[in-house]
Amino acid sequence: MFGTGPAVVLTHGTPSRSLVWRNVAPRLAERHTVYVWDLLGFGDSERHVEQDVSLVTHGRVLAALVEQWKLERPALIGHDIGAAVILRAHLLEEVPVSHLGLIDGVVVAPWITPRTRQMQRQTPSWVSLPDPDLEAQIVEHLRSATVSRLGRGRVSRSVRAVGWPGGPSPLPA
Repeated sequence: MFGTGPAVVLTHGTPSRSLVWRNVAPRLAERHTVYVWDLLGFGDSERHVEQDVSLVTHGRVLAALVEQWKLERPALIGHDIGAAVILRAHLLEEVPVSHLGLIDGVVVAPWITPRTRQMQRQTPSWVSLPDPDLEAQIVEHLRSATVSRLGRGRVSRSVRAVGWPGGPSPLPA
């Protein structure tokens, strides 16, 4: 918990953790009480092999946290799958809210697009790269997976900066 003022609960997406809010929380804390938490199985939360990490469970956990923190009508902000979690907590677990904020929300089916499913079928492992057609598809997928489209050069530089599994990036400069 950070700051004082109206309550704001930040819910991260996957694969991520509450640390993703490290630059946002201090700014919000200037005028709000900010709560961050790790979805089950992520960050510093409990995790084990047979753990239920479904939206149902995440929504119930968030509802329980809001109750435990004694928040009357917090603003709930969720990124990626976190947006689906906050919607579920509000709409189905009946968590009263002052505001809902959805950032790049994964809230409408299909969550995994047909194109992503096709790429998964075509790529049993990253070792099969480089395949020029698949490389182009990956770049295009990454470029379109953000609010503002990223340029090919930026995507390629990002992939190279992180490192390509199995060796140097096959993406063009």
